[in-house]
Amino acid sequence: MACRLQRCQAGTPTHPTEVPARRIARNLGGTDRLLRASIAAVLVLLQLTGQFSGLTSLLMGVVAAVLLLSSAMGTCLLYAPLRLSTRR
Repeated sequence: MACRLQRCQAGTPTHPTEVPARRIARNLGGTDRLLRASIAAVLVLLQLTGQFSGLTSLLMGVVAAVLLLSSAMGTCLLYAPLRLSTRR
């Protein structure tokens, strides 16, 4: 039995259970991304030098990870519902 590949138009699912991917719009400008990455780096350095302990250390680690991730992606998920953008 021969196998056929289905071709589809852009954005059209090839399988009934397949959902087309949605893109998250970039909404962070260069200065905002640099500032977020810098703050994350400072938080990581403070954590590595033992300035935070216990629950505070964990929370600062999470904040640093979120800041680094949003900086790398160029998207702030909190800006989207508020329709804010620092990108030009």
